[in-house]
Order: sequence, then C-alpha cells, then structure tokens
Amino acid sequence: MKRTIAVAAGMLLVAWSLQAQTFPYFQVAVVGQGEPVVLIPGFACAGSVWDETVAVLAANYTCHVVTLAGFGGVKPAPEPSLDSVRVALGAYVRQLDRPLLIGHSLGGGLVLMLAADAPAAVRGVLVVDALPFLAGVQDPTLTPDRIPMDRVQMGAQMAATGTDAFAAQQRQTLQTMITAPDQVEKALAWSLASDRVTMGRMFVDFYKTDLRARIAAIKVPVRVLGSGAFGAGYVTQAYALQYQALEGVQIEVHPTARHFIMYDAPDWWMAQVTGFVRERLNP
Repeated sequence: MKRTIAVAAGMLLVAWSLQAQTFPYFQVAVVGQGEPVVLIPGFACAGSVWDETVAVLAANYTCHVVTLAGFGGVKPAPEPSLDSVRVALGAYVRQLDRPLLIGHSLGGGLVLMLAADAPAAVRGVLVVDALPFLAGVQDPTLTPDRIPMDRVQMGAQMAATGTDAFAAQQRQTLQTMITAPDQVEKALAWSLASDRVTMGRMFVDFYKTDLRARIAAIKVPVRVLGSGAFGAGYVTQAYALQYQALEGVQIEVHPTARHFIMYDAPDWWMAQVTGFVRERLNP
C-alpha cells in the first residue's frame, strides 16, 4: 500500500509541474477531481510536502496544492508579508466552491485566518500542528506589541548568514521536527531553495500574529492535530488554552509524532485527514 502511494505521488509530481499556476504571492497546482480541498504547507516548505496525502485524496477530490512565494524554489514576492498572502489566498479560496482547508504550521495559521475572514466560504478546516499565537505558548499574557522582533531586520539577518552556517542551522532545527534523516534532508532542500528575506519577514509576521480571539468567527468544524513527541500532555493543554475561543474545536494529539506529523505518523495522519475530508465533503 505504501509503495502504491509513493508511486502515485511520483506521478503527481509530473502532473503538478505541468499544471502549476503562479500568482504574485503563491503558486498552486490543481490535481484530481471532485469537491475542492486546499492544502497549504508550512514555513519554507514546498507543496510537495503533501505528496503522499494528495496521492490518496486526488482520486475523489480536487486538490489545490499551494506553495507560498519565496518558499521551496518559488519566486519571491516583491514585498513579502503574511497579510498580503492572506488577502491573495482569500481571493483564490472564495473563487472555489466552499473548499475544505488543510494547513501545516504556518499554513495552519493561514487556514485559520482564511476561515475567520470568510466563514461562509469554506466547509471545514484541518490544522496540522499550529497554534493561534505561537509566541504566547510560554507566556499566555504576552501580546504582539511586547515582542521586540523586527521583520525587516530578521530578513536581512537571515540573508546575510553564510550558506554553510545557514544549512547547519536549518538541519539542526529540522532534526527536532522530523524523525527520519532522509525526510530531514528533503525539508532541508526546500529551506535552502527558499528566499531568506522572505523567510525572515514571514517568520516574524507569523510569530507576532495573535488569532486567539479572532478564531471565534470561524463557524465551520475545525480539527487540530498536534505533535506530542516532546510532551503530549503539555501540548494538549497548550492547544486547549489557545483554542478555547473556537466553539466545537476537535483537538487530537499524536503521542510520539514530531512537527511534520504526515512524515512521523503516516498511518495515523492519513486516517485523520481522510476521515475529516469525507465527513465534511461527503455528508
């Protein structure tokens, strides 16, 4: 079964290269047939992080696979910002027939924003290891105005880092997020192909974004998947606290998976995603 999925994912990569459309703030490849599903990857990742997922979903659904401008080898936007991406993706989503949204990490924050901005435009939201306010994990009383980080300065700092030092930093970080070494290297290649100014500015934008109150505007079912490798109990508690304004939210934490849940717990992940998609798109 896993080999079949891998082969299908490889075939999809060829299809994606032929069908990808590039917009100022993102690139999107449309694969499959049926009700629409939009998949948004995380920080510095390419849309191919969803390869195995799309290989399964595309048989019954139309998958709109996003890569954000400046990430994974896609040309950067002239003035990269999270808000610009939010507006551009929002316009794209509203052109579809009430899609289901799936987002990992930074993409998870984006799908929450899109669903809060236009509650009637989507049918459900699946958030993969993302919090409404990343900076507030250690201090729930923290507010964005108290965070001293500067987005322009961070972009310049990342751009000025030597290639070898940057690669070493990224590999070290990714090793805490992914268990298998070959998958660490895959994600590292996406980071090295990303625009560092975009990386720095988008990181600060996301780190300072507080959606804890804003998510109350979401009126469709939301399922949140968390990674519990470094403490499932703590993660469950932190997620419950940050998502408390979202009525009816479902929070599921895998006890051993790291941040890239689709890589670390593929069977559990696939059961969660296919179950949620069927529930929302095939009632």
